[in-house]
Amino acid sequence: RIGSADNAIQLPSGVDDVYVLGVSYENIPIGSAGRVAVAGVVNLQTDATGSTRGYFVTSASGTGEGKSTNPAGFTLFNASVGRWLRSCAASSLCPVLLK
Repeated sequence: RIGSADNAIQLPSGVDDVYVLGVSYENIPIGSAGRVAVAGVVNLQTDATGSTRGYFVTSASGTGEGKSTNPAGFTLFNASVGRWLRSCAASSLCPVLLK
């Protein structure tokens, strides 16, 4: 998500944030530079519910973690940054194919 200052990013504002741009490669402290992936395969920490292979990756509640969202009936397609490549346990790193 684009931050409020030049060259800044910030955590998603909440669940299914449509302004999410990608996934950070590293922990980026406030006011610091860092790398953000916008395409390819990256590892992302799942939220407390874990992930399901093939489900959409959307933002969790402002935590920087990824949420697993069932594509059936989901209409906020621009809120998804990609798809989970594996089913993973809660709060674990799991591979994501970014779009």
